[in-house]
Amino acid sequence: MQEKSPSQRRLRPDASLQFWAKAGSTIRLASGKAYLMSPPRWLAETVVSDPSLLLGGSTHVLTESGWVVIYAITATEVWISADEIRHADSGQWLGNKMRTARKRLDRMTLWRR
Repeated sequence: MQEKSPSQRRLRPDASLQFWAKAGSTIRLASGKAYLMSPPRWLAETVVSDPSLLLGGSTHVLTESGWVVIYAITATEVWISADEIRHADSGQWLGNKMRTARKRLDRMTLWRR
């Protein structure tokens, strides 16, 4: 199979990027700090999506196909290597959802300390 050239995106702080990608796609954070919301999956009659904190230089390989969200905490450069990528149109709705998720994660982090 021929390797596709990676798609490069730059995100400002508090910006988000939502896209659909196949399992096996690689997401590399070249610089910055961002949350990655993996494609949602079912777990005991509940839909869950595991957030991951990515730092500059880190790489994440998707284990499942589906919608992925990257929420930039700082200015971020993202490289996405995938066979198929579909970008979402509704950025404002998604941005609101990601801000809410980030606040919840921050509260959880403070609670664990």
